[in-house]
Amino acid sequence: MARGLYPKFERNSLADIAIRLGLENKLEMPNFKGKRWKDLTPEEREAIKLYNIRDDDVCAAAYEAMVA
Repeated sequence: MARGLYPKFERNSLADIAIRLGLENKLEMPNFKGKRWKDLTPEEREAIKLYNIRDDDVCAAAYEAMVA
């Protein structure tokens, strides 16, 4: 959707769209490379959950802003 609305911009990642639309930006991705869910600490699991929730919120807000 963003690519169609903003074709002159080279990057249309969620982070770029959030900045362009003046939304709260995404969180930094927690580093869990090479780990399985069962191997993560409770803190790492919580960080991943918060990251995903923020991503969903930013995506929904970007959609609402673009269809308005």
